[in-house]
Amino acid sequence: MKRFFTAWLLLTGIGLPCFAQQDLDAALFREPPLSYGPFTRWWWPGNDVNEQELRREVRLFVEKKFGGVEIQPLTVGINPASHDLDRVYSWHTPSFYSHVRAVMEEAVKTGLTVDMNGGSGWPLGGPFVKPAESMLTMESADTVVAGGTAVNMPVPALQTDYSAITRNGNPVYNPVDLSQARLLSICAAKITGQQKGTAWLDPASVVQLQLHVRAGRLRWKAPAGGEWKIIAMYMLPNGEKPMYIGTRQTSLVTDHLNAKAVEDSYTQLFGEGTGLNRYYGKPFRAVFNDSKEFITSRHISADFITQFKKRRGYDVRPWLAANMIPNYNNAYSFGRDTVPRYAFSAEDWRLHYDYNLTISELYKENFLHASRRWMERRGLQHRTQEYGLMVDIIGASGLASIPEAEQLSAGGSDGLVKLVASGGHLYNRPVIAQESYVFSQRAGMTTPQKIKAFANKSFAAGINQLVYHGTSYKYQTGEYGVEGWNTWSTPFRNFNYASNFSESYNYWNYMGEINTFIARSQYALRAGKPRADVLVYFPFIDAGPSQFVYNPEETFVNGYFEDLEPFGGGATKKRIPDPTVIQQWFIATWPLLNKLEAAGLTWDYVNDESLLAASHASGAITVRGNKYQALVLSGVPYMPVETAEQVRRLAEKGAKVLIYGKAPAKQPGFRNYRANDAKVAAIFTAVAKGPQVRQIQAPEAAQEWCGHMNMPVRFEQPYNFIRQAQREMKDGSRLHFFWNKSTAVQHISLRIDKKFSQSYLLDAETGQITRNAGPIVQVELQPYSAVFLYATVAGNITAPLPAGRKEGRVVVQPSVWQIKAGTVQLENSRLFDWREDSVLQYSSAAADYSAVFPLSMNKRASYRLSLGAVYFTAAVWINGQYAGRRLWPPYELDVTRLLKEGENTIRVLVTPANRNFFVGQGEKGNPRYQQFRGLGKTLLPAGITGPVLISEITD
Repeated sequence: MKRFFTAWLLLTGIGLPCFAQQDLDAALFREPPLSYGPFTRWWWPGNDVNEQELRREVRLFVEKKFGGVEIQPLTVGINPASHDLDRVYSWHTPSFYSHVRAVMEEAVKTGLTVDMNGGSGWPLGGPFVKPAESMLTMESADTVVAGGTAVNMPVPALQTDYSAITRNGNPVYNPVDLSQARLLSICAAKITGQQKGTAWLDPASVVQLQLHVRAGRLRWKAPAGGEWKIIAMYMLPNGEKPMYIGTRQTSLVTDHLNAKAVEDSYTQLFGEGTGLNRYYGKPFRAVFNDSKEFITSRHISADFITQFKKRRGYDVRPWLAANMIPNYNNAYSFGRDTVPRYAFSAEDWRLHYDYNLTISELYKENFLHASRRWMERRGLQHRTQEYGLMVDIIGASGLASIPEAEQLSAGGSDGLVKLVASGGHLYNRPVIAQESYVFSQRAGMTTPQKIKAFANKSFAAGINQLVYHGTSYKYQTGEYGVEGWNTWSTPFRNFNYASNFSESYNYWNYMGEINTFIARSQYALRAGKPRADVLVYFPFIDAGPSQFVYNPEETFVNGYFEDLEPFGGGATKKRIPDPTVIQQWFIATWPLLNKLEAAGLTWDYVNDESLLAASHASGAITVRGNKYQALVLSGVPYMPVETAEQVRRLAEKGAKVLIYGKAPAKQPGFRNYRANDAKVAAIFTAVAKGPQVRQIQAPEAAQEWCGHMNMPVRFEQPYNFIRQAQREMKDGSRLHFFWNKSTAVQHISLRIDKKFSQSYLLDAETGQITRNAGPIVQVELQPYSAVFLYATVAGNITAPLPAGRKEGRVVVQPSVWQIKAGTVQLENSRLFDWREDSVLQYSSAAADYSAVFPLSMNKRASYRLSLGAVYFTAAVWINGQYAGRRLWPPYELDVTRLLKEGENTIRVLVTPANRNFFVGQGEKGNPRYQQFRGLGKTLLPAGITGPVLISEITD
């Protein structure tokens, strides 16, 4: 019975609990356990590592408050002409697993958690995968015959050869033996035209020819008239190899639509034969699968034909040719600019939808269920990124033990991140991770200020576990710069990505403080359960990364840090000349969502599967125990009949439904589509009569609708600069995370419902908790900063009232400085941005600033030091005594106790980013930094530009 119950939980997607959910504890917020710290992806140069160094680095991670690591052995950035690569290419050997076990042993001692990448490189695969267990693709071969011709010929044969295709100089495919191809169907249709590489065919003329094939020959007479295209559709292994895999053995990507192949791969990689079984659950937490970067023409499974008919209700073979879209499932073309080889009519999009939906369902069953089944039976979790292929991203993310988003795919758009987070919420996944700080062409640009700002953006979107991308194993062979092998920024690949959080990072000494800030935030954002006010229906299963349109109010797109970095702005303002249906949906929907957020409402996306699982009672729409106040349908282009019927049932029971723009009037399936379109149109005519249904035509009209929503913590007025996340405790207490996404200091006023006895403000930077005096709470937010508001039913936290900020009178502004940075020393200097100086512009050395100033002290006053603009961290001494440090704005400290009457000295140690040194070396022609050549205009600001002020503050 137990086995049956476990299997039922897995198949329903409800799953077994991954982590205990607990209410907020003030003491743990102030001092969070190590497990709440951020993880980092730990890159190994294949297996060229040694046990002593691995153990040292584990201890170093713990010292710097990392919660865990993800081991990723790969070969990216390694010199392909290096004289000795045997150790690098010895992954998946006894030596490799001996190294992993050493890490596990040290992690047990120190409390570090360990995840492991699913193999070496990505996607999942290795030398143990046989061609019959590898990824499959659909391909076609065709010929043309004249009408009336008596055909007696071999079935058109494949000519495909992928073996020469590379990506970033890396071979993508192994040679494919075309004799392994299996004929799926053979059809003929009359040609009606040719346009832009697509053969248009008469759908009424389609003839299946399978019964006319004997011993590989086709015998058939074409009907009279015109020309006929004979199309043979095949399935065969695609030959794809895992990217940057650490072995020279022939390796293949595992067939992700074959459950047995998936489970066999995990057994090879992590089963008893590896010796890792003794560490299952502690410290070995999870297996990670990266984003699904398949390089396939068209996904297909071995049983696709029968599965399609079972699920969609019709024989797909006559219409397979409509789905022959070369490179449609190539993650690096994203299906956006691919051209169908064959087309039948303007309704082919429905055939594409049915095909993609079938692949999505098979993928979820054969990869996601199989992965979790294998792992959870062993006390492990499945952490995975479920995008990059055409799939129901919400449902696929929800089927992971730990769903993961990222800040690179789709430019880190809130659109993608929210899909992943929504999947986590709807399917009750307590931890939602994100691959973080990975930005193209921005190596050396990740500062503590950027870490904090981008973390807050992620937290507001629903993320509660950051995974740094990442940390390179300490590896120096003399072929790299002074920092050693910087995995994603080396002279041996024509790209550079941020970031490298290792000892070569200029801010490594501050990582403990940075990680504690993140750990406090992540602890709070795992307390209780997530709460969102409304569901926003997302109808698409084919949203590749290029389909996401940025919110016009979004910040930090493509890793660009506004006002601080020299390139990359304007992505949210770009016009899309020929938007797809998905892009049109985003363009229309973002203004509405921005209105909801400005009014204080939070939202999750919802997929068909979850909407079909919803119920309505007591004014709430409930999905798997999660309660929402309303459903939003924004410009929905189509909706399956069964989903439309569910919306009608919810509306009839009194569910709040907001329809923005036109209501759905068609459905996406091909079978009986005219009749089913009419059903959907009729259903929404009925939906519109629901007692709580409202239809609007402009985003501004949503403001009044928002005012009728129940908000326990209510905005006193709209705030378009705020993004928030909400959590609810078991007793009904609420935790709100408020992030100021703007570049200005902002003030918000909040009204707390009377059911709460007390409310508090929690500062994740300092761990400080302050008590609010009444139901109206005034909050000041610095640019890009955030605060937690905790409204409790039983206020029992001992905390002071907020002191409030008092403005003072400037009494000192040092104007003459001594500056020493490396070997450069400046006397009697003004403050300036180092980019203005030909000597310092390429320096990343820590700099000592010092000045002398007189002060006539008022003993009844306090004194605040403001450093103004600092790039990027500042440690301060006054009269030789340490005053403190700031890693991000505001660069202010209370220095009252350190000042004296008369002459005073100030010393500031400033640490700039690594970027400028890297660029300088590239511009000077250093071959170890050739990836930075020609980037002289991409320098970051550096130093102190001030103004430096000391203010006197009196009551």
